[in-house]
This record gives sequence, C-alpha cells and structure tokens, in this order.
Amino acid sequence: MSETGKTVTRVDLCEAVYQKVGLSRSESSAFVELVVKEISDCLERGETVKLSSFGSFIVRKKGQRVGRNPKTGAITHHRSSRYTKWIASAGKFLMAQQPPGGFKTIHGPFAMTIIINRAMMRKNADLDNRCKAIGDALQRFGIISNDKNAVRIVTEYGQAPDGLRVILEELS
Repeated sequence: MSETGKTVTRVDLCEAVYQKVGLSRSESSAFVELVVKEISDCLERGETVKLSSFGSFIVRKKGQRVGRNPKTGAITHHRSSRYTKWIASAGKFLMAQQPPGGFKTIHGPFAMTIIINRAMMRKNADLDNRCKAIGDALQRFGIISNDKNAVRIVTEYGQAPDGLRVILEELS
C-alpha cells in the first residue's frame, strides 16, 4: 500500500479496502469515511478511541496559562484548549522488533529489560501502565507463556528505536 517515507492518504486507504475486502470503490470510500467520522465524533465528545494492537487516541486538556512574547516581552494570556494525543500500543512496538524467524516462546522464568526514551513517559503511572501493557502483549502474542514467570523486570531510560525496546532473557 505504501512505500517507506510516503504519506498514506484517505484515497490510499480506500484503495486498500477496495483491493483487500472486495467492496466497490464507492462502498470502500464510504466505509473509510464512516470509520474516520466515528473516530472524529468520539474525540469531539472527549472519548478515548482504542484500537487494539495499534494504539489509542486520547483527548488531553491544556489549562489556561500566561505566556510571554519572546520578541517584545509582552505578557499574553492563552485560553484552555484540548488536543488529541496518539499513543502507540505495546503490541505495535513488539511486532516492529520481531526477528525474521518469529518469536520463540519462553515457558520458564525470564528477565525482562525495557528501555524507554524518557520523552515517551510523563510520569511513573505511565511507566507502570506501559510495563503492564508490554507484559499483556507478550502473553497475547505467545512470546511468554505467563507473565507471572517474570523473575526480574528492569526499566531503563535511554535511546531506543521507535521509543521502546524490550529485551527478554530466558533464565534456567
């Protein structure tokens, strides 16, 4: 559907639905528009949109604040506003790291190291939630048989491709 570096548009999505699902071009276009409209409507109402193994759209609020024009030094007042934040799911990060032969299932005890770019995490609650989501995704994709077998979980801040790196080490 797309090459590396290309922006995928609604037209590209409609074409993909047309080719892969078998709907007519007009039905494919209507389907894509319906999905986009539903996501937009949910976000306008302030609801979170979660697409499993893909990510979530979350509406965040910025409070009213006072700013300063750096050029003139004049004080400016900014109204409160809402914005949409995209958070990729742990499953998306894990699938991006899949080796060519696929993942090997770990049935016994294991150690897990999670390397996260600091910019991805705003507070410790985000970190705890991310670690839990990673454990759930590992189990869902059959990489570990049970997240209770984790003997050691270490979280580090550092440079990681795509913002997150998970290293598993099978223990004997």
